[in-house]
Amino acid sequence: YFSEEIFLEKTVNDWYQRLNEDQKIGQVIMPSLEANNQGDINDFIISGGGLVMTLKKEVTQETIEQLIDLNEKHNITPLLIASDAEPSLMKYRFPNSGNSFKNTNQLTDQDSTNYTATQIAEFLKSRSINLNFAPVYDNNKNQAVIGDRSFGADKLAITPLAKRFFKTLHRHNIIATAKHFPGHGNVNGDTHETLQTITGELEELETFKQAISDGILVMMVGHLNVNTTSYNTDGKPATLSPEIMQDLLREKLKFKGLIVTDAMNMGALNNFENSDLETLVTGADIALIPRDWKQLKSDIKKRLESDPVFRDHFEDKVKRVLRLKLVWNLSQNN
Repeated sequence: YFSEEIFLEKTVNDWYQRLNEDQKIGQVIMPSLEANNQGDINDFIISGGGLVMTLKKEVTQETIEQLIDLNEKHNITPLLIASDAEPSLMKYRFPNSGNSFKNTNQLTDQDSTNYTATQIAEFLKSRSINLNFAPVYDNNKNQAVIGDRSFGADKLAITPLAKRFFKTLHRHNIIATAKHFPGHGNVNGDTHETLQTITGELEELETFKQAISDGILVMMVGHLNVNTTSYNTDGKPATLSPEIMQDLLREKLKFKGLIVTDAMNMGALNNFENSDLETLVTGADIALIPRDWKQLKSDIKKRLESDPVFRDHFEDKVKRVLRLKLVWNLSQNN
């Protein structure tokens, strides 16, 4: 993905030129597939959507295969299907999987981490899921929402095990994600409910810097207000802050992979208008589970017409998504 490969560059540019506007917009929106909204997701794919997240256990393998077939009829690029298949969440996401998965905090060595990551990768492949929003790089101090989803309390415990987990996923052609940048461990509450604030220093930044150094392809940004001595998002979450996504993640840390948001329908964003569009304007490549994907699609079209700076950045976003799809597709075929 990160190599200066002429073939990759040429193919991505070719794909981009062949996509119509709706198909390009569909690369930066990832709605959720649930048992009761397959028709809505069908409309999304038919109109050019290329990204879907599965959330509920009621979604069957047959349903996913139907979406893949639908995508092949209407789009030229493969469908990215995601899940947040962390070890600690497997029993909730897939209670009928037939596997017994350890929680993340129970993976204390390389062998157990490799074994569990292999189990998860093989299970995801059996369901045609190719993108995993895992592993968690946050420390375990936040018991409200992180807790046993973390590998430990500090970077010395977290980074080698998280690296093993995501490298194992990659070996099995499952794309991994580091989350929740810039760190969800040193806050007390749950961003599913309300906005949380990081104060003091960004103490967890080192783990995410290591993830970048180790070659992580996707970074999930959390809905975390930052009010530290070095960075201040002025009361907004990091997902709406160019200071965090652009200045810090892109410029200072030199991350060249894909930036995806945490779910945009979470309570932390309740008081922020037009957040689905604003996260794309301020630096995200993919808006995950927007509150209204049809409205977002319309808003993106209007912004493309009126904002040449956004139009340039939008092309870069789409090409990053296409590059990820291409690399996955090549690995899959290989």
